[in-house]
Amino acid sequence: IILVNDGSTDESLQICKRYERADSRIVVINKENGGLSSARNVGIKNASGNYIVFIDSDDYVRIDYVEKLVAMVEDGEAEMGVAELDVVTMGKRKRNKVKNRIAVISPEEALKRLLTEKNFSVSANGKIYKKELFDAIKYPEGRLYEDNGCTYKLIMKCTKIACTTEPLYYYCIRKGSITSSSFDMKKIDYIVLTDEACKIILGRYPSLDEACRCRMAAVRISILRQMLNANLSVEEKKYKSDIV
Repeated sequence: IILVNDGSTDESLQICKRYERADSRIVVINKENGGLSSARNVGIKNASGNYIVFIDSDDYVRIDYVEKLVAMVEDGEAEMGVAELDVVTMGKRKRNKVKNRIAVISPEEALKRLLTEKNFSVSANGKIYKKELFDAIKYPEGRLYEDNGCTYKLIMKCTKIACTTEPLYYYCIRKGSITSSSFDMKKIDYIVLTDEACKIILGRYPSLDEACRCRMAAVRISILRQMLNANLSVEEKKYKSDIV
């Protein structure tokens, strides 16, 4: 377990070190603040296991999370495993009542599900990856919505992806998070990274044209919704018109 302290200003580092002293399996890396992508990239660089799993600091997982993901990937002879996310909004959990179904799918099918958000999130969380998938792939540092610039690349390096409908990862949405905070032009990364991804995906899978159009439309609608109640500058108003 690698705990990356990304320049926190509270007592996070002291808490992490207490866990490190209590359990030899835990390693703490303390670094200057560089953002989520930077923290993940440092964790990947220092990882020594066969698999990689990401858990954000404000989320939590089932106690058997890693065990179930590893078993699913190994049974399906896959390079990636994907679990359902259970959304927790301000402490209130949306309980997913679904039968546990496991499927092993192709990269093309995984990309289609990702683009249309059918039981497949673009998020780095709720997934397990063979470590070698990250050879020559890094999360884009200094960008928002960084998962949109990475997840599809990892999928395209796989031969098989194992998926379960069982919710194993609890994704917490809080006030002030990137997805819930007010609009600024930095959030245009969402559109830029998505368009880059769709261009590359279509180069290999032209059959996913409609799914890519759906995804590009969806992210623009998401940005427009954030613009609705914002006090926009002249530049931002022009960009809003371009999106429309």
